[in-house]
Amino acid sequence: MKRVLNQYKITALSVLLTAILLAVVRVAVLAKNVEISAESPETHYLIRVGTATVVFAIISAIVVAVIIAWCISMRSHRVSVFEPLVPGTSVELSVYPSTLLFASALCGFMLLSSGIYFVYLFMTDSSVSLFVFILAVLMILASSGYLYSSFIAKGKTTPSYSVWFKIAPVFMAIYWLMYEFVEQNKYAINSSAVYHIMGLVCLMLFLTYDASNVRGAVRTVRYFATALLSVFLLIIDALPHMLLSCFWMLKLDMFVLLDAIAIVFALYAFSKIFTAVDISSEPDVSEKNSDTL
Repeated sequence: MKRVLNQYKITALSVLLTAILLAVVRVAVLAKNVEISAESPETHYLIRVGTATVVFAIISAIVVAVIIAWCISMRSHRVSVFEPLVPGTSVELSVYPSTLLFASALCGFMLLSSGIYFVYLFMTDSSVSLFVFILAVLMILASSGYLYSSFIAKGKTTPSYSVWFKIAPVFMAIYWLMYEFVEQNKYAINSSAVYHIMGLVCLMLFLTYDASNVRGAVRTVRYFATALLSVFLLIIDALPHMLLSCFWMLKLDMFVLLDAIAIVFALYAFSKIFTAVDISSEPDVSEKNSDTL
């Protein structure tokens, strides 16, 4: 296989840096335009529709359009992404991309530790709902694949049941999206939900496509689009909210951990694209792998 093409690295880094830059800008936009309810400051806040918020939304839409256009332009490319959990194979540490290894380990640690913490809160705090407990259990299950591939699988033959390691994060993402959608609908004046929900939708789709990647070759447009949009949307939503909660004006609660998890998943999606390998010049051994759509 060829080494990673510069265009994949450049694109992944460009999207990541753009997302971080716009997230910093959004901190200032939110700080100047947020109105918090005196009655329920932890849940009720409104972002005023002004020049800054409209301009930010337009810029974000342009970035999304550029990402989609670039992904469509890649439809004729055949791309392979590193996949450590292929049943019947073994992976040595020396061939595991360090960027992906770090992101996988971080995903596993964040999901496991946050899941355990949410379970603890459910057992000790009566205000924590059963829905949070279910999310916590799914997080713990989802962490298994990332931890296995990062710390256990080196040099060992991957068992056939490893496919469940890939499916668990999909179930978690689906439930997380449903949970957040219901929660957001409870508070109609929370007007920043669009970035949040769109980011989770892209994450769910990306993890679904990632789970279907059992031999490395991916359907380029779908995989790249959902991965890069996850990076962009999750970061511009989660990073400002986490910073404002930790250091500024929004209430700090346990759900800040979900922002941290969203950022970690964004880094995981980034690492998948950053370490992608072009295989367009190699013989296409199956029609299925040549389908880039």
